[in-house]
Amino acid sequence: MSQPAKRTGNPEWAAWLEANQDACYTSSAVIAQLAYWVRSKDGKQREALPAWLTCVIADLT
Repeated sequence: MSQPAKRTGNPEWAAWLEANQDACYTSSAVIAQLAYWVRSKDGKQREALPAWLTCVIADLT
């Protein structure tokens, strides 16, 4: 799920995720891991990633 947010994310994985998003699901544990990952970043990433995570969670609901 984090591939689209990474600087060097795998574009093939991001495209697959986009094409199959209606069939994808995740658990609260994965969301917690992503939140931890977001909080561990510095600088510009630290500023941009909370909005990305909010969008991901909104897309899942």
